[in-house]
Amino acid sequence: MRTLSKITPVHRLNGPFVVLLLVLLLAGVRAFAQAPISTTSSRYAFTILSSATPRILHADETVAVRLRLRNDGTETWSTARLFHVAYHWRKADGTMLARDGVRTDLPRPVPPGGTTTVEARLTAPAAAGIYRLQWDMVRENVTWFSDRDHRPPASTLVLVAPGAAAVAFVTPFLLALLGWIAIRRAVRAGASRWVSFGVLGIADVAWAATSIFGTQVSFLGKTSVEPSPTALWASAATAIIPCAIALVACPRRWRGWIVWGLAATASLALLSDLLYFRFFGDVIAVSALRATGQAGDVWKSALSLAKPSDLWWLVGPALGVLLIREARRLPQPSPRERRGQRAGAVLALMVVALSGQEVGIVALLHERALNQEFRNLNVVEALASGRSAITCSMRGTRRKPRCCSLR
Repeated sequence: MRTLSKITPVHRLNGPFVVLLLVLLLAGVRAFAQAPISTTSSRYAFTILSSATPRILHADETVAVRLRLRNDGTETWSTARLFHVAYHWRKADGTMLARDGVRTDLPRPVPPGGTTTVEARLTAPAAAGIYRLQWDMVRENVTWFSDRDHRPPASTLVLVAPGAAAVAFVTPFLLALLGWIAIRRAVRAGASRWVSFGVLGIADVAWAATSIFGTQVSFLGKTSVEPSPTALWASAATAIIPCAIALVACPRRWRGWIVWGLAATASLALLSDLLYFRFFGDVIAVSALRATGQAGDVWKSALSLAKPSDLWWLVGPALGVLLIREARRLPQPSPRERRGQRAGAVLALMVVALSGQEVGIVALLHERALNQEFRNLNVVEALASGRSAITCSMRGTRRKPRCCSLR
């Protein structure tokens, strides 16, 4: 058996070699630390550094939201290169509801790693509910950033409440139902005369005024006209004045059907205006009613634009019939109660007159520039926004004004 009598010794590292190795290692680590490190491999990526996103919005409301964004991608953002800030609306369970949100331009080019502050436009969904809002960037005709970025910004829960137009439109329905139920119970229970005439005795007039006001505000919302204080005053005045006159001058026996006729006429007229607006982009002129016999084909086309939700404009008068018929069962008011009702009507008319002076409606109605408007919707918008100066450019006295062209 052969035995190894000699073992090869292990070579030990000497001192100078170890020092040289440490120097090279430290130099490599320092160079690596100073080298730029890419935070993402995507060309299209961003981070929201700060956001003023509201948690409560009204239906169809448009607001400006301040966002501070950082470019985490490798592309320079600019509006000229079709980069925009946008958003997606999702249902509460995450299902996509509206993918293409309103676009907002960038104030300046943003290089990779740069930041910018944007006043982004945000429009709430049309229906009330709880939704998820996801901010996003888009390069038009190329991609959404969320489709390329592996870590897109998280969504935010937003409560969308019913808008003012929706509340004003629904209130007459509730008032008619509640008034019908209350009058039936009061008649069966033999309620006191104060209850009958202090509250329920004018239920028909209150419903009619609320219905006329609500349909006008709803119409402004559906035609995208912002209801300013002037528009709200005009809507309230045209609802209160005829109903107050009916309360003072009309006998109780016929008053209910008179105010019902006013409310039904307002609903039908505004529904016709709405259909006309969808077809022509304008509202009906009174002078144009003379030619209704020649516009059968036009109205057939306009009716084709009707929606199932438009039936609600007819449900209101139908519920009003129930209220008016039930109100006729109430006993006739005493002379003292009649004087109280008339005093309330006069007070309402005084409030309308004084508030009209406050919003400057008299000066607006005397504005001569309103005669230069050639689209009726422009007049509606002018009255709604309270503008005191309205101009309409014309190319010549014999030519059609530019604002009259149909698009």
